[in-house]
Amino acid sequence: IVTFNKDAKSIFEPQKVTIDNAANAISSLDYSDLASGTYHDTGLTEAQKMLNSDLIKNSGHEKYVILITDGCSNNDTVVNNSIAIANTMKNDNGATVVYVGVDMKTIQDVARVQNLSQGVASEGMIKWADAKDLGALFASLVQEVTCIKTNALTADVIDYIDPRFVL
Repeated sequence: IVTFNKDAKSIFEPQKVTIDNAANAISSLDYSDLASGTYHDTGLTEAQKMLNSDLIKNSGHEKYVILITDGCSNNDTVVNNSIAIANTMKNDNGATVVYVGVDMKTIQDVARVQNLSQGVASEGMIKWADAKDLGALFASLVQEVTCIKTNALTADVIDYIDPRFVL
């Protein structure tokens, strides 16, 4: 798990998440240092470091990076860097990159969001959701990625940045 705004922070190192340690992943989220800013490139750079770690690189497991965002940078450099980093993940690291846009209906620059999402995501891996539908989206992603049916619809998904996202 990587959180990002202008800076990125790895808060839960890559590991196989089981029922027993899933709570640890959720409790590792630190909301004390929240700042605004949609710098996808910082988050993707941190995720790429994880992909390049010996633990992941040589694991033999399929690699997925799921970028969940509620915004789009208005900085062309950030958008272009994000696309370049995602392309490296896909081409050099063999990762599937999933782009999840949450509550993007109010975004003014639709063309920029489309450019970012299409540039970052692997083919067929652009997902859109309202905050109230995130539980179902996560259940669908887990099933798609692991081929295991899950009941993630009972999970609470909360965005501490914007109270609109409280489910």
